[in-house]
Amino acid sequence: MQQDQLYIDLGLSENQYSKEVIAGQQVYTSSFLRVYDLIVLHIISRWLWRCPPQNMVDLYNKYLSGNHLDIGVGTGYLLQKAKFPVEKPSISVMDLNPNSLIESKRRLAGIAGQLNAYRANILEPIQTKEKFDSIGMSFLFHCVPGAIRKKASVAFQNLLKIRKPEGVIFGATGLHDLGQTHLLSRKGMKNLNRKGVFHNTEDTLPDLEAALKENFKDYELYVIGAIAFFAGKKAK
Repeated sequence: MQQDQLYIDLGLSENQYSKEVIAGQQVYTSSFLRVYDLIVLHIISRWLWRCPPQNMVDLYNKYLSGNHLDIGVGTGYLLQKAKFPVEKPSISVMDLNPNSLIESKRRLAGIAGQLNAYRANILEPIQTKEKFDSIGMSFLFHCVPGAIRKKASVAFQNLLKIRKPEGVIFGATGLHDLGQTHLLSRKGMKNLNRKGVFHNTEDTLPDLEAALKENFKDYELYVIGAIAFFAGKKAK
């Protein structure tokens, strides 16, 4: 089976900002994805960010719908562990990295009643045929270049166009200011930013809240360790 049969490429522009976004996700090779859950979720998140992965699963349990889109899907671990409100949900996954799309589709094949995959950039307009009742994006914003007030607001505006009016957009991200309060997270974020895996030196909790306020009348925001959890509900 050819790769173009495994996911739909929604197209990417050639501007420099998009090139930086693309470069930031190239670490997700097939070999790295085999150890992603252990290294990123069970070691780094638990010990550097002080946020065990069950906290992300709990967020998904709260907001998942039977018609869900997940962006920056990684391996699909969170969708595997979470409890959907229906037996055979419609699941769509979206990422810039084809390896993540292929791996997550493989893992989620037994869960989903319908399963779609899209390659797209959340900082550009997204054209999908369907609209979604829930959209999740965990550990995504801290990998996207730019200050969070701008990149989150642009992403929210793009995603609101493919979210159903009564749906929810939710996720979790590592914030630079939250990471400075603990030695391991401070060193970890500095190293990952230096390597170009993270782009969160301009990401703060007040700026994330400002982006939520600009786009939603009703939102939730809370912190566990160096990770901010958010959910945007009724749009402005």
